[in-house]
Amino acid sequence: MSKINLLPWREELRKVHNRIFYAILGGSVAVGISLVVLVSMFVGRRIEVQTANIDYIDKELLSVKGEITEIQGLQTNKTQLLERMGVIGSLQMDRFTIVRLLDLLPRIVPDGIYLTEVIRKEDDTSLAMPALQGGTEKVATTVRKQYGISVRGVALTNGSISNFLKNLGEVKWIKGVKLNEVSINKGKESEGLNFQVEFNQIVGA
Repeated sequence: MSKINLLPWREELRKVHNRIFYAILGGSVAVGISLVVLVSMFVGRRIEVQTANIDYIDKELLSVKGEITEIQGLQTNKTQLLERMGVIGSLQMDRFTIVRLLDLLPRIVPDGIYLTEVIRKEDDTSLAMPALQGGTEKVATTVRKQYGISVRGVALTNGSISNFLKNLGEVKWIKGVKLNEVSINKGKESEGLNFQVEFNQIVGA
């Protein structure tokens, strides 16, 4: 009976299996590396996109902050301008009120009285004036400025002083008329009554 040697065949089959295994292993490694590279590229691209978005948002925020700063500056300038306009309006109104007062006094001072002193000072007390709003009387948020006026003079009789007080009381923009002092004047040239009257001049009435 003849003998058949199978070792070479088995050895060749083992080599073929090894080549197939290493080929599959190499292909898997190559595929794995390719996947890692692709994923890295994708992640890197996404990072670049997000970084670009963040840079754009930062630039927009800086622009918005600059606009907010500019708006705040405009509001500050507006407030300062309104304050200056208020001061100018107050000065103009003050000039008008003193002229109005000096124009009034000669016309309401009765015979037998002559004035020696007129002093005006700004009163710290402001008057909340009613305003019609929606058909209902409500207290307005604005207040009317007033000035305290002190008048000194000499009168021949008490009746002259009473008439002067009455005339003052009939003026709509004069409030709080009161006689503070009456004394006998015994000067060398004339005799009479020294008096002091105080009242409030309401601005805008």
